[in-house]
Amino acid sequence: MAFCPNCGTEVNGQFCPKCGTNVTGAAPLGAPMTATSSGMTDNVASALCYLFIPAIIFLLIEPYNRNRAVRFHAWQGIALAVVLWVINIIVGIVWGMFAAATGGFGLVTAPLLMLFHLAEVVLFIWVAVKAYQGQRIVLPVVGPFAEKQA
Repeated sequence: MAFCPNCGTEVNGQFCPKCGTNVTGAAPLGAPMTATSSGMTDNVASALCYLFIPAIIFLLIEPYNRNRAVRFHAWQGIALAVVLWVINIIVGIVWGMFAAATGGFGLVTAPLLMLFHLAEVVLFIWVAVKAYQGQRIVLPVVGPFAEKQA
């Protein structure tokens, strides 16, 4: 009788039915990530989840859709992208209205808008690097949603 090293659930196969951890040769918690059958380690897959298309792919294909860590990062990456997309639309509309109404306002605030976009890129890079390092950063708003989905 095997037990999952991640959550302790009884396992009758290769993957834990509760959390999706690969129990055949699975390393204990805190150990370096293991390579999957495709040759990609969990930490590389988790980091790639902060790119929108790979996140969707990892949610659809095995063995990644059974790995709780990869699923968490995929859901958090998708949710973060959607939230920032909505924020960008709102900021763009508001900025455009003020720029049109004031004339020179757009030239003065354009660098601030660029800094906002740069901060978004830095945020995605930061969480991807942390995922690559095997750390789980739970972001406000999107993190709890991702934890529930994973």
